[in-house]
Amino acid sequence: MPNRNQGCNRRASSPVEPVNATLVAESSARFHREVLFDDRVEVGLMVEHLGNSSVRYRLGVFREGDADAAVDGHIVHVFIDRQTRRPTPIPDDIRQ
Repeated sequence: MPNRNQGCNRRASSPVEPVNATLVAESSARFHREVLFDDRVEVGLMVEHLGNSSVRYRLGVFREGDADAAVDGHIVHVFIDRQTRRPTPIPDDIRQ
């Protein structure tokens, strides 16, 4: 399974040791309609807030053909320094 945070995890001079990592600090979902296993869905994702060391994403899950979201929610990723485990500023090249 591919690393979904690959773009967020920065590499140091050593190709083995990432400098930064991202953690999920918060997540929520509200279910408005049933979504079944076989349903085809589309997921909308936007940056709702870009902070110094965190990003809040807003998302919506839509059943194919539906204009209203079946599920909406958010995820907050916090960038951390891998050694200190403390929040660190989002690197400029990722912020862009």
